[in-house]
Amino acid sequence: MAAIYDNQLAFVYPRIDPETNVIYPKTWQDIDIGQKTSLEKKSSGVCVFTTPVAGQQGAVVVENKTKENQDLVLGFRSDPGMPPTPILCYDAVGPDAAVLTQFTPIASAYVTPQYQQGQIMKKGVNLSPIWTADMSALKETTVLMFSRDRVTGAFHLQPAVTV
Repeated sequence: MAAIYDNQLAFVYPRIDPETNVIYPKTWQDIDIGQKTSLEKKSSGVCVFTTPVAGQQGAVVVENKTKENQDLVLGFRSDPGMPPTPILCYDAVGPDAAVLTQFTPIASAYVTPQYQQGQIMKKGVNLSPIWTADMSALKETTVLMFSRDRVTGAFHLQPAVTV
């Protein structure tokens, strides 16, 4: 079994459904830790992000360069052709205001019969992870191999060896 994680953050200019709070990305801009981008409103009324430039080390920054409050979202993008999955939403960011996000996303892998593959864990797991990593330190695409030791029965998750 292989798990693939693409380490790509993106800022999103969303349309948020007021009844369901579902976020629909209008446009987005890929961004890396240590970069900043701005949301600008063109004369046509369309909002766009600027190309990222160097920002604050260890953080991502988005500036609202429009003349109105704007909802902005930070997400992960795992498929270049698909919109990002929202992880943080910033409501009503004021004109000329900036949002600085500094975090260390930690991924942990567990083996337990309590959950099925892909199921969201709504409470803590009372066992030690078989693998933990700082997601921002992973390569843009990381392939992990999941295996079980036939002698001890122990499970392992480790980076795949690529040639």
